[in-house]
Amino acid sequence: MRDLKHLTYFEDLLQEANNALVVQAQAEGKKCVAFVCENTPEPLMNLDNTFGVRLHAPNTGSMDIATYYMTSLLCETSRSLLERAVEGGFNFADCVIAPDGCTMINRCVENMELLKTMGAGKDHFFYEYMEIPLKADDNGVDLLVLQCKNHILKPLHDAFGTDVSDAAIRRAAAEHNRVCALIRALGDFRKEVRPRITGYEFHVLTLATYVAPKYLLIDKLEETLKELKDDTKAKITAEREQSAKIAFENALLEKVAGDIKADIPEVMIEEQCRRFLDEFKQRLQAQGIPYDQYCKMTGMDEAKFMEDGREPAVRQVKMDLAIAAIIKAENLDVTDEEIEEKYKSMAEQYGMELDMLKKYLDAPTVRNQLLNEKAIAVVVDSAKAEKPAKAEKTEGEEEKKPAKKTAKKAAEGEEEKKPAAKKTTKKAAEGEEEKKPAKKTAKKAAEKAE
Repeated sequence: MRDLKHLTYFEDLLQEANNALVVQAQAEGKKCVAFVCENTPEPLMNLDNTFGVRLHAPNTGSMDIATYYMTSLLCETSRSLLERAVEGGFNFADCVIAPDGCTMINRCVENMELLKTMGAGKDHFFYEYMEIPLKADDNGVDLLVLQCKNHILKPLHDAFGTDVSDAAIRRAAAEHNRVCALIRALGDFRKEVRPRITGYEFHVLTLATYVAPKYLLIDKLEETLKELKDDTKAKITAEREQSAKIAFENALLEKVAGDIKADIPEVMIEEQCRRFLDEFKQRLQAQGIPYDQYCKMTGMDEAKFMEDGREPAVRQVKMDLAIAAIIKAENLDVTDEEIEEKYKSMAEQYGMELDMLKKYLDAPTVRNQLLNEKAIAVVVDSAKAEKPAKAEKTEGEEEKKPAKKTAKKAAEGEEEKKPAAKKTTKKAAEGEEEKKPAKKTAKKAAEKAE
């Protein structure tokens, strides 16, 4: 499976807290609102002149300083964040908003503030701590609204003049929903039997939306989604074309084989039936179904398999003989270079190492496969596909055409008949019987037209 076009781009965003998109957004005059927990409503931090970034500490080594100020009993996340803050890794932030939902993270941010790890040279820098309701009832909703107003919207407006109107919040919510929809659409590809996006790739894309300004990510996310959709269309088209090609080749080979009039030795037919049976046993084994158990469940036995496989075996033997005759008549051969190229093509197709593939597939087998492909190509090149001819219409059918009426005319005709059609049920039935002999077949109509 090949990497996504922008995978490296998204990976790079995770390598630094102050990544390229954070730098770009701040260069555009926006303020960076740092947060540390999922309980902080992201849309409220992505208003007109602000963008939210979740703090993270990639490539963390020692956490000795953070452990000194807190304790080794606290989680590695809280200690790694404090360690990075002490190192000066979060100086790009213009404010920090933390919830009181997690004691460990809360203590981490409190230590950041006490140690003055951020805000140097930024007059409007601030820390805010918002309380998170523990119940999803009316009181909880009222509390969350109040906390958001007092600890997010009001401080942003007072410090940076941020537009916190309903219209601005709705725009931010719409942008957030757009990003969420893109991530869900990408995640749906993970549910496929053969996912076209790996778990690693999906998680990289998801994490990037937390640590970078969302509005700068949308174009790359949309392009990635389009890339995966286009890749699917290309695969479906290729599979359909390949299926049509195989069907056409098989039809040609069966036609060539059908022209073979010689008697086929019984031993060749039996050998082919045996090969069919062995292949069937291998498929059952691959599915974890014992052959004997399958026979008991289906009431089949080896003799029945051999009998049912006789007709397709005869066709297969004839096709093999036809291919062998073509190879001999056309003096077809395969070079070592062609065999090596075939190995490389198959290794790429099945995602296997070349040396590993050669262990399971020997050169004579690949050579025979290439010879067969060349023989089939000879048949295809000499064949001409024609569309089936359309059935000709009879003279009677052609004569009938002008007699067809539109729905409107038919309705008008019915209206004209109505005044004279008032009969009893019995008379109506008699009238219908009188009309019946007047019906003519297409043949009689044709004779009359002559």
